[in-house]
Amino acid sequence: MLIELKKFGEVLISRPAGREAYLAMRAHTLRGLEKDELIEIDFSGVKVLAPSWADEVITKITEKFKNVKLLNTENSSVSATLETLRKYFESKYGNINKETEEKLKYFFAQDTWHTEHPSDLERFYQFVAEAYRNDDTNIASDEFFRVIKEAGKYNDNFEDTVREYHLRYENAIEAIKVFDRGKL
Repeated sequence: MLIELKKFGEVLISRPAGREAYLAMRAHTLRGLEKDELIEIDFSGVKVLAPSWADEVITKITEKFKNVKLLNTENSSVSATLETLRKYFESKYGNINKETEEKLKYFFAQDTWHTEHPSDLERFYQFVAEAYRNDDTNIASDEFFRVIKEAGKYNDNFEDTVREYHLRYENAIEAIKVFDRGKL
């Protein structure tokens, strides 16, 4: 499926305009397509692409489909915006080491993870040590929420507790950076 963005204009700016464009695509162009179908997004004819517009369209398409190819991205506005989105998603979701993620999942998988039981705290700090060893020293709180949801242990009552554990993680990583002498 080829999506020609120039059909939405030469200047693609604003989140509301991007949301409207995506809704139109979802209703007409993308309806009924399989998740693994090739989606080609053609930027030819686009003079200006704002990150907010691209986030509403490109991000949602790449979340819905596995095989997305971007065409004609040479325009400086297009390439800069795509680079901005790439960096944002790497920092937000990015590149958590599988071993680190498994330790965090193991912590959240326990029914008592939120009770501060000593064995749960030990599992949590084992995760922190694994994160440090794997150079996962900048994990975003969104990653914590993603992992606990995947573990099936999240409900809205735990939001503050997850945020507290994320803050503990950040503080522990900073302390390890100061005091580590190659022992971990």
